[in-house]
Amino acid sequence: MDFFIRDTQNMIPVEVKARVGATPSLNKLINSNSFPDIKWGIKLSHQNIGFNGKSIHFLTVALSY
Repeated sequence: MDFFIRDTQNMIPVEVKARVGATPSLNKLINSNSFPDIKWGIKLSHQNIGFNGKSIHFLTVALSY
């Protein structure tokens, strides 16, 4: 995991991907019962913007403007 965002109720893992592909470490954290305050995550990559039910995907080029 690259970094985490924390608010009063949640810890949100953020993964930055240099290549197109799955995010097994992000998925493992989200699906783990060991971290009840992690309910979803953020993936930053060169892929399309989207949401798969557990993680939000942002296009990194869109974030630079």
